[in-house]
Amino acid sequence: MGTRDTPDYYCVFDGWVPWIYTSLSELHEQINEYEDCCWKKYTTLPKAEQAWLSYFGTGDLQEGKRRIMNGEAPDAIEMDDFREKQKIALK
Repeated sequence: MGTRDTPDYYCVFDGWVPWIYTSLSELHEQINEYEDCCWKKYTTLPKAEQAWLSYFGTGDLQEGKRRIMNGEAPDAIEMDDFREKQKIALK
């Protein structure tokens, strides 16, 4: 079986520091001992970014968590807007 050359992307939606991580060790640091953490693995950065915005971009974190857990995200978005929306979501 072959191995992939590209990393996986781990979106931590609810953890110590919500963000998009590229290693399991970083993921574990953010979710270990965090009650009711919410995270998901994606195989491409655009999918991870779309999921991030789907979760945080709505302004309703409960709705975002429900959508992630039910597999209803990611939404289609303009990728150029991602960085600016991410900054706003983290404020």
